Amino acid sequence: MHYKRQTIFIFCIGCLSLLPVCSLATLPVVDFGAIANLLKNYNQLKSQYDLLRQTYHNAQQQLDKTKELTHDAEGHYGYGQLKNTDHDLKNRQWSPDQWGDALHGVSGGNPARYQQLLKTYQQDHPHLSTSDYQKGSSQYQAKTYARDVQVNRAAMVNATYAFNTIKTHLTNIHALSQKIDQTPNSKAALDLNTRLITEIAYIQTQELKMQVILNQQFAQSNADSLAEKAASAKFNRLPNK
Repeated sequence: MHYKRQTIFIFCIGCLSLLPVCSLATLPVVDFGAIANLLKNYNQLKSQYDLLRQTYHNAQQQLDKTKELTHDAEGHYGYGQLKNTDHDLKNRQWSPDQWGDALHGVSGGNPARYQQLLKTYQQDHPHLSTSDYQKGSSQYQAKTYARDVQVNRAAMVNATYAFNTIKTHLTNIHALSQKIDQTPNSKAALDLNTRLITEIAYIQTQELKMQVILNQQFAQSNADSLAEKAASAKFNRLPNK
């Protein structure tokens, strides 16, 4: 097309050169520079149009591909149940639901393991009964001693269980991470990422529970200290009564 335009242009110049001078005088003045600029501008506009057309074509292909991937990515891939069955959840709910239950040795979702840890604690940390302790102290001190034993036992058993399950969580995270390169599409990858976040949430929940147990121990220690001071003050006032 560009070659044809140049040929026509040269032909016109040749025809004009063959005309007599008198005939040229009657013809209108032709600005060949302006014509050349018009042709240049036309070529530039055509190049821009071709570029925009190609850009639109590429965008349309990308949109069609996205729609195809979205259609293929529909459905469920089962990552929510991976290392997260009802049995796994029961094992995670090993600790008591209430602090009072923890003090009295009542277990959560894994009673056999919890009772085993209680037995191990009692073997490793022998203590006197309330009545035997009272023989060498007061009735009030015996009650405080028994309460401290319960608090320390509950904290130790829960801390031991939580520490022992760290390896299980690490194994689960490793197994889930191995599935990353096996995801067939973006939807499956998103499901797997959500499952990983859920596993981390389980760990953070256990961390929160252990922090609460530490706070409970600290509060109990302060309560014992205040009660001891109150009993001492009451005892010191006895001669005045």
